[in-house]
Amino acid sequence: TDIAHLAMLFFDRFIVADVDTGLVNSISIQVIVAACLYVASRLEGEVALMLEDLTMAVDNTATQEQIGEATQFVVTALRWKFGYSTLCSCKDVSLEYLEDVG
Repeated sequence: TDIAHLAMLFFDRFIVADVDTGLVNSISIQVIVAACLYVASRLEGEVALMLEDLTMAVDNTATQEQIGEATQFVVTALRWKFGYSTLCSCKDVSLEYLEDVG
């Protein structure tokens, strides 16, 4: 799905950005992946994943708070600043443009 691919992209970018910070050593990979899925679902999903669901997905090895903190680390590592343009999906904007032009 789009969410899984977007989460994979975020994970890859996080790992590359993390070379300098070393956060991967202190946070489990499962929690980072859950955080990437959470962010991706917020941006692309019609219904965003809930932290409670992600906690169960990691076999309750992390709390909702830990996944929330990891989400902040991911967003910070990707150097995102949230604003209206960040919250709009580029794909959706492109599709709207093509519909208007076509």
